[in-house]
Amino acid sequence: MKKGWQLVSRKFGLLVFILVFIGGFKGIFGPTSLYVGVFVLTGLLMFKEMPLGVSLKRQWLLVPAFYGLVTVVPYWLTLVLPEFVKLFLVASTVLIILLVLVRTLQYQSYIPFLMLFALNQQDRTPIGPRLVAALVGGLVVVLVAVLYRKERAKNWPDSLEKAAFKPSLQQNQSLIIKLTAGILCAYLVGQWLGAVKVGWIMLTVISLTQPDLALTRQKSGQRLTATVIGLLVFTLLFLVLVPKTYFATLLIGISYAYMFVKTYFVKMIFNTVNALNAAVFSLSLTPNVMLVERLLFVLFGVVVVYLIGFAYRYFERNLTHQTA
Repeated sequence: MKKGWQLVSRKFGLLVFILVFIGGFKGIFGPTSLYVGVFVLTGLLMFKEMPLGVSLKRQWLLVPAFYGLVTVVPYWLTLVLPEFVKLFLVASTVLIILLVLVRTLQYQSYIPFLMLFALNQQDRTPIGPRLVAALVGGLVVVLVAVLYRKERAKNWPDSLEKAAFKPSLQQNQSLIIKLTAGILCAYLVGQWLGAVKVGWIMLTVISLTQPDLALTRQKSGQRLTATVIGLLVFTLLFLVLVPKTYFATLLIGISYAYMFVKTYFVKMIFNTVNALNAAVFSLSLTPNVMLVERLLFVLFGVVVVYLIGFAYRYFERNLTHQTA
């Protein structure tokens, strides 16, 4: 019983910290920095528990640079540039992050950066405040990681050293190829559709891409089912049952409940509800359109992941037969 109350109080304390951090971040850098704040917080919570795989000296440069990169490049993509230049920018951004973090890819160390990259797509708000927020946020992430892991910080292994880089690259090459190709395809589909929330396709690709195709199949089915359930839950709670005056309380309750969720399937239900809430109420987008787009874009993302997975397996088998 005592342990249960300790868990409840710890989770509540974490919720308060998250709300204060995001509120403070928006207050300092402006409302357009919301997504930056969310994924700076994600990086802060992740990297205080695990190493990034690069030396401490390089982290002070690389982490802010990554947050800046995934903020600036989507802005460049909104400019009038040749399509091949945009494709090069997308591929280069993804590859740089994955190759530098190659030693810790199995821990999904790329998540804060690539997911922010996805959500920054089609963002035409002024780049200045968001870029400053990204750079400062990156420094905060490194500072917190160092403080939490101070004794080991100076001895962190560096994946950029040649002896460590090559075996890590061989181990993770399938994930690197699939993620890069998948995000490129998601970007092209998004350009073709021309919709507001095309980043949802990229998010699905990032979430579902796995080295093992069987695991991708399993997660894809769960993701689609959870999305449908999340759409129904959002519709019932926010569009039918609960008056708008209680939305803030409801959102806090949902966020608190999410902290106790451990399974991927249930997490995706909560993620769907939260994503729709951000789109409809924070960005003032049309609810019916967002409901349809969420389902379609997740479906598009699943299709992209499957096509990339099967194509990779086909070429891998052909190459194996040719060299045998």
